[in-house]
Amino acid sequence: MLSKGFLQSKSDYSLFSKHHNGKQVFLLVYVDDLLIIGDDVDGIAAIKQALHLAYSIKDLGLARYFLCIEISRRAFSTFLNQ
Repeated sequence: MLSKGFLQSKSDYSLFSKHHNGKQVFLLVYVDDLLIIGDDVDGIAAIKQALHLAYSIKDLGLARYFLCIEISRRAFSTFLNQ
């Protein structure tokens, strides 16, 4: 991730972030699972492509669960439920 311009969080070493042109992408790593979020659609697509070229990955689409946290979306909000 560092070679792709991401910065590693000092408080959580599994969290990486990239800020570019006022937009941001966050990548959270847990063992062999990744959660990629942000408002930079092109940045998210680019990191997915880079990961796909380096590893065998599956894109499971929009997250519904991650680390026993349910993620539900509404028109203008997102809810997390544990």
